[in-house]
Amino acid sequence: MQDNSTPNNSRVQVQSNAEQINEFGGVDFLDAGLRAAQRGWKIFPCNGKKRPLTPNGCYDATTDEQQIKSWAKHYPGALWAYALPKAIVVIDLDTKHGNKRNPGI
Repeated sequence: MQDNSTPNNSRVQVQSNAEQINEFGGVDFLDAGLRAAQRGWKIFPCNGKKRPLTPNGCYDATTDEQQIKSWAKHYPGALWAYALPKAIVVIDLDTKHGNKRNPGI
């Protein structure tokens, strides 16, 4: 009987990492931040209520890898926020709980 646990476990881990990258932007907080910076996105850490954790909020946003590594170490449970250019408009549709005014949407 052949032990296939290693290849299957490896495949599951790769799939899990791919899903994490798709869902969260990286396999962990630091990886997501560094991937964002590589795309040229200026980021800064926020708490779970989307409040900036840095003194100057979005004005502290950066693509500097050393700063991102420092923030990731200092704020391990944080979220990354993106400082968007003025020409960009974002509409955040929170549909996971349905539309309370029109439940059919």
